[in-house]
Amino acid sequence: MSLAVPQLPTGFAGLPTGFAGLPTGCAGLPTGCALLLVGCALLLPGCAGGAPAGHWSGELSCSDADMEGVESLDLDLARLDELHFSGPGSLSFQGQIEMSGAWRDFVSTLGFDTLELGLGQPRGAQTVTLAGSAVSCDSTVDGQVIQSSCDHGESADYELEWDGADTMTYDVGDCAGAFVRD
Repeated sequence: MSLAVPQLPTGFAGLPTGFAGLPTGCAGLPTGCALLLVGCALLLPGCAGGAPAGHWSGELSCSDADMEGVESLDLDLARLDELHFSGPGSLSFQGQIEMSGAWRDFVSTLGFDTLELGLGQPRGAQTVTLAGSAVSCDSTVDGQVIQSSCDHGESADYELEWDGADTMTYDVGDCAGAFVRD
């Protein structure tokens, strides 16, 4: 997996670059969490019997980053062939992150014009791949804007576990969670 993401300046809004001294990813999240957020947006292939479109939601927990919250994923992916899907999508996170010893409200939304999703087989439980570049990136901490554009090439290239129906799980770095299709 690779992810090119921006770094927050040290001291911005009183927050250090690299929360808790961890390497940072999109909007200053620890790299593993940023990978997870973007990677989950790519996981939605193979909706049983149709295009992998829909609304998915679930909980995210990052042990090393002291971060937890609720994610939602909206996909509008069309079938390109039996094993490939493509289309726009968005991934949102709303929760809490511990920074400098204090819990802070954190909200982040990534928007994608195109996500490419690849299956290993037409149906059934499997690992799926997801790749794309974010075109909109908005993040706030305690209501204060910390990122409002994607000018640092935020991209995704991930593998996720899908049950072949309505649940996707992931375990990326210190972050883990599951999405369930609503």
